[in-house]
Amino acid sequence: MSTDGSTALELLRRSQDRDLAGEGIPMALALLDETGAPAAASAAPDRAASPADAALVAHLDALRAELAPDQRDGDLGVIASLVTAAAFHEAAHLGAPPRPSSSPSSPSEWAGGAGGARLGWRRHREALAAGRVLRVVNYHNTPEHGRDGLRAELARYAEHWVGVGWADLAAFFEAGAWPDARPRFAPVFYEGYANSALVAAEVCDELGLTGWFPVCTGFIACPPAQQELFARSHFIAVDPSERDGRRLAMTREQVADLARRHVVLPHTSSHDGIAETSLSAGEDDDEREVAAPLRLLREWTGGRAAPATAWMGGTPWGLHPAHDAAVRDAGHQLVISNTAVQRLVVAGEAGTPAR
Repeated sequence: MSTDGSTALELLRRSQDRDLAGEGIPMALALLDETGAPAAASAAPDRAASPADAALVAHLDALRAELAPDQRDGDLGVIASLVTAAAFHEAAHLGAPPRPSSSPSSPSEWAGGAGGARLGWRRHREALAAGRVLRVVNYHNTPEHGRDGLRAELARYAEHWVGVGWADLAAFFEAGAWPDARPRFAPVFYEGYANSALVAAEVCDELGLTGWFPVCTGFIACPPAQQELFARSHFIAVDPSERDGRRLAMTREQVADLARRHVVLPHTSSHDGIAETSLSAGEDDDEREVAAPLRLLREWTGGRAAPATAWMGGTPWGLHPAHDAAVRDAGHQLVISNTAVQRLVVAGEAGTPAR
């Protein structure tokens, strides 16, 4: 039984019911982790958890206590369920139940940690208690008819949390902690929809927030007349209000404009996950889905694109050696997954993510 009387199952039901009704709370908790760094370099400094982080730890402990003792602490489903339920609980208690304009992206995998250790239950809990966590609010389609709801939701989050940009995250990895105990968060808008530039970015600008925009370069490069077919063939949702033949993806000019004031990064070319990306001999999927998107975004943005990537499905770095090598060889410095933001560090390497 959780701290507010709701069980993990009840919280998950409410979250999924809201999602199905178009009222989901697209909220996740991402650990800030360094891969390949010595353990001492990634350890958070000793300090008491902030009240918000302490409340999250207590809530996660209560949810964990509901599970059968033989459920493994490293089990993907266990971590996904607990993080999703805790995130729903926290976001729902910031004020009136929010009504975002898109569905949530639920955490579904554990991640490789410093020195290759996997981020199981203990690592998640310890990171939360030490403040090594980022509240990540994941969005996809943000059509015009949802503008007011999106603004109200992000304004509510901004009242309680501090938005972060690339430089803020780099400073965190340099110092090992945020400059104060206030919770940090990042609104993330996936895929590269035109309405991300026309609606989401404008709302972020109004509120003084930095938006994070992982974009599918193949979607953007697709001719407008073919974009709905591309979207439907690549698991990119199309809002009913926009099924009139309009351009669905951003233009290259919009991408470049976004990169001047927000964080733009690759989300593959075809909205593919690791399972759809073959790295066997003779295949060029790694070039198309991993290397080319960053190269193209740098070209389109005059070098302003962030060297970070996110797989469709939120797969973390540390589970697939060949794919991990392709990500690192392409020059990416961060991998954004469903429960972590991972900084890629070569053993003995110093420095912070840089654009």
